[in-house]
Amino acid sequence: MLRPCLIYLIVMLIPMLLSHTAFAQEDENWIFKSPFSGKYYGNPYEVRKDYFAKSESGRFSIQSVADVQQIISKKLVDEVIAIELGNISTTELPSVFALLDQFPKLVYIRILGKGTPNQNEKVDQLVANIHKLSQLKGIEFAYTDKINMDDALKKLIPLKQLHILSFTEYERELPAVLISLKQIDSIKLNTLNIGNNDISGANWQKVGIVGNPNSWSDSSGVLAKEQEKSLLRLAQVSSLKQLDLYADLRYPEIISKFTQLNALHVYDIVDDKSALPFAKAIGSLTQLQKLSIGLVCSGHAFNISPLQNLTQLRSFYLKLNGDRCDGFEVLNNFKNLEFLAMVDCKINVIPDVFKNIQNLKTVILANNEISKVPVSLFNLPQLEHLDLFYNRLIAIPEIISYGCTKLKYLNLRVNKLSTLPKAITGLTLLENFDCSENQLQTVPNEWEYLKNLKTVNFRVNGLTDFPGGLQNNTNVEEIDISSNRALTTIPDITGDGYQLMELNLAALPLEYLPEHIGKYKKLTTLIIAWAKLKSLPESLGDCKELKTLQLTRSIAAKTVLPAGLKDAKYLERLDLSENPLLDHQSIFDVILAMPRKSLSVNLNRDSIKQLPSTKKWLTAPFTSIDLSNNPIDALPVEFIDSKVKGNVNTKNTNIKVK
Repeated sequence: MLRPCLIYLIVMLIPMLLSHTAFAQEDENWIFKSPFSGKYYGNPYEVRKDYFAKSESGRFSIQSVADVQQIISKKLVDEVIAIELGNISTTELPSVFALLDQFPKLVYIRILGKGTPNQNEKVDQLVANIHKLSQLKGIEFAYTDKINMDDALKKLIPLKQLHILSFTEYERELPAVLISLKQIDSIKLNTLNIGNNDISGANWQKVGIVGNPNSWSDSSGVLAKEQEKSLLRLAQVSSLKQLDLYADLRYPEIISKFTQLNALHVYDIVDDKSALPFAKAIGSLTQLQKLSIGLVCSGHAFNISPLQNLTQLRSFYLKLNGDRCDGFEVLNNFKNLEFLAMVDCKINVIPDVFKNIQNLKTVILANNEISKVPVSLFNLPQLEHLDLFYNRLIAIPEIISYGCTKLKYLNLRVNKLSTLPKAITGLTLLENFDCSENQLQTVPNEWEYLKNLKTVNFRVNGLTDFPGGLQNNTNVEEIDISSNRALTTIPDITGDGYQLMELNLAALPLEYLPEHIGKYKKLTTLIIAWAKLKSLPESLGDCKELKTLQLTRSIAAKTVLPAGLKDAKYLERLDLSENPLLDHQSIFDVILAMPRKSLSVNLNRDSIKQLPSTKKWLTAPFTSIDLSNNPIDALPVEFIDSKVKGNVNTKNTNIKVK
């Protein structure tokens, strides 16, 4: 079997695969992702010291007893759901665990070890008082060869809620006591961990095999054989339903031993000799309902025809890392399929298989070479999610109406579309639509009637007219129509009750903004760059919720910032750079109008000669202010004496720094 030197190809494959697969969305508590996130993260824990002010994730990295005490003192114990314990001295650990008893929602702990012990080093013991954390559902031992694992596992037996266990980079054979933890149903292992243990009586339902990375370059195959011995023992676990297998399969036929599985996710490198046995072994698991395959085929095709008997499949994911997929017609057999993803498979022609798989809810055919799709794809009655990102589509079916009336998400980004059929605006349940980076010149009107629409992206196209009615859709929250360099006008806004929060108009040669843009009262982000604005509408000052206002190189005539912007109390980013015709007094009236929690200002190349001398500098904090490339000779004393100013950039000014 081929053994490439660049092992990182497979390593990079895993997070991409997990981010797309339906299984990653379903298993919120499964340990291959960061805990309870539904996504894959290399380091999911917050390690910044300012996280004690607020945690968005509920995942904390604890380095000492003082860290735990600080969370308690700030009354944030109810936010903590997962903790990584790293670099904590052995003497402090009991005190840390004693305090963790005060965290009622803590359900997951990652214990970060200290690497492999030296010959004379004492092996650490897991603290005895871990049994008090009776609510724990998951524990991960990471890089913990220095922990006495036999002792540690015995101390976990009383934790009856514990059902997820993970061992990361733990190279030694797991103690036999592991089988005594009958409550464990999900476990992540290195393939060498099982060793000679009899695990046939385990209650494991989900198992992840991470694999020994050294086996990929081991020409003797000794490590691969050790892995396969562990896999044979694992195949004897009758309760096993889901296997995530990332290992060096010298003999891929071993997969056929797992006849009890209903979900298999497998990642490997195959060559011409191993590809067919690999596919046949998977194809023999006729009870599979979920199948995810990620392969590096090293330039040859992978034929999926041997999967023809997997008629129970509800979810099928295939990623070939840029190699070709053959046997597409086998999908005709998967009549129960609800989720289909074939990514990076060099697909150019799609046989009309969708007439036979009418239960599909999700179809992802991203990063292929598809130039045309069958009409049946847009007539799937249950379809909710369609992703055709990064293909070669020159058109999509032009029919009066589409049968996929339940469609909520449509991604046509990075194709070669020059127009869209009117049927698109008949998809009344559509919530997210992305047709950016195409060659669109015209699109249909009546976007105001898509009452469920939330996000729309037409960035980087050739539109000459704004999509008709889109500006008056009261439910849309995000519009990106930037980089349509022939689009010179935006229609005015009528009506009220708009939900729009983000509007990106960058790289449009606009001379005027809509007069009543202030009707977007919930607008938090407005981005304009490289425009030719002759004025700014006064109604812009009615956008009191603005957090980001960018007008980079956009003012082409003497212009005053609308006075109402002084009341935008949530303003965090104000980019007015490269606008020498923008009235300076109005700029500082907005900046100094009130103290704001966090404000970053960019005034680069605005021809500013001086800052106003006012005591407001003493009470108006900002995180940064860019004054570079302005003819400023000196800063006012109030600005210099202010204790609340952040970073100040005075590069290429006349200010003399003492």
